[in-house]
Order: sequence, then C-alpha cells, then structure tokens
Amino acid sequence: VKAELGLPATRAVQSRKPYYSHDRAEYEAHGPKFVATARDLGLKAEAVLPLIVGSKVLGVLILIFTESAQPFDEEQDAYLRAVAELCAQ
Repeated sequence: VKAELGLPATRAVQSRKPYYSHDRAEYEAHGPKFVATARDLGLKAEAVLPLIVGSKVLGVLILIFTESAQPFDEEQDAYLRAVAELCAQ
C-alpha cells in the first residue's frame, strides 16, 4: 500500500517526529475522506507519534481526542513521546 503524502501518519514516519492537530478543521484539511472520519469518531484533536526502536520506525501511535486541545506544551509532548517509546518496545 502506497503511503499518501502529507497525511499525519506519513509525516510522523518520514520526519520521525510527532504530528499534532489541535482542532477538527486542521484534521479535515488532509482531505475529504477525513471529514466523515472526524465526524464519525467525534474527533476534535489528534496526536500521531512514530514508534521508533533503534534506527527503525515500526509504525505510529495515534491518539484521538474528543475535546479540542490547546497546543501541546513541552511537558505534554515529553509525556506522549515517552508513551510512544514504551509502546515501541
């Protein structure tokens, strides 16, 4: 399956960095199919974190929030990265 460029999971894998969307409009901007997904899931914000072990990206951890989120601060970012690291192990 070919990865769609620009999608949050693709960005996280390619950059090896978390991707955060803080509101539904930001998530839906990725394309029409995401409008229905956001509505069906009640999505208001999302965090996509790469699962990395050594030099390999094994996949992504996606967290969906049903409440709008303020931009994640450094402490929240560090916590989410730690959770992703544990999941990757």
